[in-house]
Amino acid sequence: MASEEVVESAGTRPSRGASLPIEAVELGFWAVVATASGSETGDGDVDSAAVEAIGNRVRESIEKRYRPGADRLLRRALNLRNEVRRGRSVKISSAAYERTRLEIAAKNQVQLTAGQAAWPPGNQTVAARFGGGSWAEALGHFGVAPSGSGRTRGRNTLPDEDFTSALRAFRSHCEDTGTTLTHAGYGRWVKEERAAGRPRPAAATMRQRFGTWAGALTAAGLK
Repeated sequence: MASEEVVESAGTRPSRGASLPIEAVELGFWAVVATASGSETGDGDVDSAAVEAIGNRVRESIEKRYRPGADRLLRRALNLRNEVRRGRSVKISSAAYERTRLEIAAKNQVQLTAGQAAWPPGNQTVAARFGGGSWAEALGHFGVAPSGSGRTRGRNTLPDEDFTSALRAFRSHCEDTGTTLTHAGYGRWVKEERAAGRPRPAAATMRQRFGTWAGALTAAGLK
C-alpha cells in the first residue's frame, strides 16, 4: 500500500493523513474496529439515511479511496460507534487494528493515489489525529479499550467527583478567560491541563459517563 500522506506547515508538526477530513478518519477507525470485533456481520439500527447524512466532502474523500462503494462499511462503523456510546465494551490493539485494515484493503478494491492518505486510515494516522501521536490516547478519545483490557478506558473507573471537579475548574477557567462552557472548549482545556501536569477526564470520557455534555453540566450543578 502507498504510504500515508504527511503534511508539514510552517510552525507545525507533520500531520499524518492530513488530506482526510477528521470525520473521515473517525469513520475509518470505527469501520476497522467493527470488522475486527465481528460487528461486520450486521448493520444494527443504522440505515442508508444515516450514511447519506454524512457530509458530501467527507463522503467524497472516502469514496475516491474505497471501491466498490463504502456504504455498507460505513453503516457498520456508525452502528458500532452508537453501541459504544451506549455502553458496549470494545477493545483493540494497534497491531490488530493495522492487520484488520490491511485485510480490508486486500479484500476490496481500494483506490490509492500517490501522496494521499488511504481509507480506512492507518493506526498512526488515527493516533496523530485523535491522540497527539499516542494510540492509547486515541482509544481513550473514542471510548475503546486497548487490547488486553476488559473495560472501556475511563468508563466507570473514576469517581463522579473527578468529573464534577474538572467541570467546575473548567467553568472557572471560562469565567476568567471570557470563553464559553462548551464540550469542544473543554477538550482544548483538558490538553492544556495535562500539559501542565494536571490530569483531567477526557472530553469523550466525560460525555460517555453522562451521556451528553448537557447531562455532564447538570450532574455538576452547572446547568
